[in-house]
Amino acid sequence: MTRITVEGLKKRYGATRALDWVSFAVEEEDFFTLVGPSGCGKTTLLRTLAGFEAPTSGEIRFDDASMASVPPEDRGVGVVFQNYALFGHMSVAENVGYGLRFADPPGGVGKSERVAELLDLVDLAGMGERSPTELSGGQQQRVALARALAPAPRVLLLDEPMSALDAGLRERLRVELASIQSELGVTTVYVTHDQEEALAVSDRVAVMSEGRIEQIGTPREIYGSPATRFVAEFVGDNNVFEGRVVEVESGSGDETEGTGEEQESGDPGSKSTESRGQNGTRPTDGRTIVTIEVGEARFRARTAAEHAEAGERVLLCVRPEDLRVETGTKEEGTNRFRARVGSSEFLGEATRVHLDWEEQSILLRTTASATPEGTIELGFDPADAHVLEG
Repeated sequence: MTRITVEGLKKRYGATRALDWVSFAVEEEDFFTLVGPSGCGKTTLLRTLAGFEAPTSGEIRFDDASMASVPPEDRGVGVVFQNYALFGHMSVAENVGYGLRFADPPGGVGKSERVAELLDLVDLAGMGERSPTELSGGQQQRVALARALAPAPRVLLLDEPMSALDAGLRERLRVELASIQSELGVTTVYVTHDQEEALAVSDRVAVMSEGRIEQIGTPREIYGSPATRFVAEFVGDNNVFEGRVVEVESGSGDETEGTGEEQESGDPGSKSTESRGQNGTRPTDGRTIVTIEVGEARFRARTAAEHAEAGERVLLCVRPEDLRVETGTKEEGTNRFRARVGSSEFLGEATRVHLDWEEQSILLRTTASATPEGTIELGFDPADAHVLEG
């Protein structure tokens, strides 16, 4: 399999910086996802990997070979586009076989045998004679995937292949896609704007903004230990408080705070997360308790030593599912504040509650059977808060 290395990649269209000094590596057999809002540069980056766009500067290597002068058809990449780009005048089998126009089938098998093998892999066996127009959107997506896989590419590139599908079908197909990628072991780069999709299918995720990579890490690292405010607010819901450190206490990695046991959001023993901001991993030891002043309130949080200096401006992040509605007597070690319920959304497995607190919008995600009303008291454990540079 193939390792991808990107170093100092820049791409400009006139005065517009589509990519601005992008560097990262995709390990062999990794499912690596580029996620970010529209216009952040993720599709441009994918097209430079495929060879459809030439970078302004920087280098792309597959293993140890530079791709600088290698045309797309000689890079050994399979590409699945957002619109699938299937040929309506060809049958499903002919569309899949078209992926072999520049390469012989792997393993010495015949073209028809390879096509049948791939149709079976994507659960379309027996549909080879049909026209793509007779298939559903999900089936067309599988045909496009089979066509890309036909020549056994070194690298598989997917540009938002499920964006046109309904939510339920996307969820089913992303599971199948991850299973196929794992079975084949092909190095894969996937582009999406859907954060949930990125977290669900990936070995590692790169969050992009304005042509730069904000953070790279495992899905758990990205969600539990965002490196920048952008990542904290873009990937999933988050409550971000601006404050100042007013007190520092010594702490250790194995103590618990508040009323619940600490649950680490990052993978234990994981390597440091590459990012444009701070180290994205959440340490498993050497943590410190800090008190952060936010407006009139004070909150305690556990953080790494670099955020433990009194007077430092910081951001305190608390996920909506880590907030809880408090009742009864205040307990030692908890953080509490009162907020007014504005509206709520029933999501089936949980309810998202919108609240107002000191002119700031707060989100609570609760599984309680009764939806909170009026003014309620909220709390969170210091271990569930994440601190960023302000």
